[in-house]
Amino acid sequence: MLKSFPMLMLPALLLAFNISSTAQGGSIAQYIRAAQPLTVVTPSDPRFDEQVALYFNAIEDAAYQTIRPYLVFVVNNEPVEARAYALRWTYVYPDGRTTDSIYSFFTTRLDDRPGASKILKAGAARLISPLFNISAARWNSDSTLRNQFGSEYGSRFAHYQPPGTRVSVKLDGVVYLDDSFSGPNKSMVLQRYLCRVNGEHDEVVGEEDAIRSGATAGTIDSALTSDVRRGRFDIGTYLPARYVRARGRAALRLREILRRQGFARFQSMVAFLATHAPPAGKMTFMAPWYSPTYRYQPPSK
Repeated sequence: MLKSFPMLMLPALLLAFNISSTAQGGSIAQYIRAAQPLTVVTPSDPRFDEQVALYFNAIEDAAYQTIRPYLVFVVNNEPVEARAYALRWTYVYPDGRTTDSIYSFFTTRLDDRPGASKILKAGAARLISPLFNISAARWNSDSTLRNQFGSEYGSRFAHYQPPGTRVSVKLDGVVYLDDSFSGPNKSMVLQRYLCRVNGEHDEVVGEEDAIRSGATAGTIDSALTSDVRRGRFDIGTYLPARYVRARGRAALRLREILRRQGFARFQSMVAFLATHAPPAGKMTFMAPWYSPTYRYQPPSK
């Protein structure tokens, strides 16, 4: 029988967790090691063009000046890869209005595949905008990307914001593979990452238990489908809902493997993930409701 998860409907107010206030109290040190932030270089920095050209070959030929105001050059100087990070774009319009947009990037074990991964490896660089997130390694090795980049994004950015708009970008937070963290965390990128990783882990462990108990491929497929549906149903922004959706996303990906690659491949993937994808951090310090031993209780009819 598959482990499953609860429909959690706790008020968002009770689940808010402020990394800054916790750090001031000193208690966060027992859960998350403080780390150095990512190096973020914006177009207003005199080093910007030089740094971009150093990592991204011939990018100045790809509608670069049109796109440039919205770019940010990000480097990871920590010895471990960054698995989640969030950046805040602030737009100051000619009439004085200001708007903020936060873009968050997460990579779990199930996301870590070509075309999906947004990992920032140790010493690596990425060029990020509101419309794309490209690694230097991919840019320099993918001629199709380079050839189509200018035509695809040049026109889209030409009218992205009104003329005269000022743009600034700041790092809101970064979570590294060893669970260390840095940033003001106003977007709660740390908590959202922990929900994703723990949700994925708990879903995988549930499938591992099902395999050990002798569940058939059909039984597992049905259980995964139920978890996918629950993940789509709970659309709140509070942390339990994010955890439920993480379980649903993991179930969807695992069901895809089961259906497309067969039961044997599914079993080997589950065994690998159960071994190499332990929960990140400790959910309990930020979410009193959390326990990996929870069971989903269907509503009474």
